[in-house]
Amino acid sequence: MARAVRCSVLPYDIDLVFDVAVDVESYPRFLPDCKAAKVLRRDGNVLLCDNLYGWGPLTTHFRSRTTVNRPDDITVRSLDGFPVRFLLRWAFAPRPDGTEVTFEMELDLPGPGMKRLVRGLMDRKARGIEVAFHRRVAEVARQAPEP
Repeated sequence: MARAVRCSVLPYDIDLVFDVAVDVESYPRFLPDCKAAKVLRRDGNVLLCDNLYGWGPLTTHFRSRTTVNRPDDITVRSLDGFPVRFLLRWAFAPRPDGTEVTFEMELDLPGPGMKRLVRGLMDRKARGIEVAFHRRVAEVARQAPEP
């Protein structure tokens, strides 16, 4: 299994940061490699989602369960297909200067060759997601009406 964790503080209110992370259907507009994301069903704080990710000519389609615990965390787990196991977790904590965001990603693929390849790319992919998320939060903050 490959794992990457990123932690940063954004100078924005926790509700705004959380809202960007929970807007699953906007992921294709800003997350690298996310080609499509659709919420198929909502059941309380659990979302069933359909996902399509692509890396060059390779794509993978899978369903995921997204558990939303406002304002603390969002956990996305793959349910089927490729990859064998995928976990993405956003955790949020208010800070005097904004919101601390911890982003954790785990990926488990079949075969030792695939596992070595993923381990080598994981931190770079997590950093790309972190940067894209920061940009998206800043963009949404600029568009938000003044209170």
